[in-house]
This record gives sequence, C-alpha cells and structure tokens, in this order.
Amino acid sequence: GLSAFGIEEPLVKQPVAKEAIDLLLVPGVVFSPEGYRIGYGGGYYDRFLADFTGVTRSLVFAEQFSSDWQADKFDVPVQRLVTDRYRREEEK
Repeated sequence: GLSAFGIEEPLVKQPVAKEAIDLLLVPGVVFSPEGYRIGYGGGYYDRFLADFTGVTRSLVFAEQFSSDWQADKFDVPVQRLVTDRYRREEEK
C-alpha cells in the first residue's frame, strides 16, 4: 500500500520489536563527517536510536556533507556513512 506521503509500505501491520532489527538505514538531509544528521523527522530517529543496539548506516551523497552546524546533545550519530566520495566508520 501507499503511505500518506505516497511511499510504498508493507501491507502487513504487525509491528517489529526494536530488538529484532539488525540493520537500520537512517535517512537524512545533511550529515556531518562525524555521522550526525539533520532530517525531517522532528527528532524521531534520534529518540529511536537512543537505545537502539543494532547496526546503523546512512547512504549519503558527498554534496550532503556539511560542517557548518552543531549537533544537539540528544543527537545520535550514524555508525557508518556510505557515500560516493567519503566514508566514516565507528567501531561498535
């Protein structure tokens, strides 16, 4: 089915437990080289990531990198950024 934003979503409405998620692809609009991100989720992903124990990745175009902003204290960095020109890794 389609979401309210016109994005395809699974038809199954059964929630998945956070502990059952091995890999989370985290979206964003702007990323710092340290893995912090700015998005449109109103802090949703940072609240979710606060106690998430799985692996986090973001797919980022090099043009999305910027160091001209400061992460907030509640922001949680993505463990690995995969991009066309830059790669950041954090050991987990």
